[in-house]
Amino acid sequence: LKLYLSLLRACATRAVEERDVVAASEWDDVALKASLSLFHATYGAGDPISDAARSNLVGPDAVDFVPTLMRLLKGPAPAPLLLSLARHVHGLVGSDPTNAKRMEVALRGMEEEEE
Repeated sequence: LKLYLSLLRACATRAVEERDVVAASEWDDVALKASLSLFHATYGAGDPISDAARSNLVGPDAVDFVPTLMRLLKGPAPAPLLLSLARHVHGLVGSDPTNAKRMEVALRGMEEEEE
């Protein structure tokens, strides 16, 4: 999970910074694949493997996915990546409604950093 999260963060950021459209498209593709891999690893409430993966992604000892997810949703990104990120929001909130509170806290923290 940490590998895919690192790929998602780095490639999504790099695509925004990249000036060459072709290179940016390649970074976008890697970010999208990383996002999809994270989604498939964590989707499905009640499945022991998915529950464990999701707990590692957003639980108390998590790899800090929720702030990353909120930051990526707020920034510029291509439509396929945004749809994949929105799928994460839906899956995380659907599997555990307390994840909505984590997302709100992350967004508030970002707003405070901007001020």
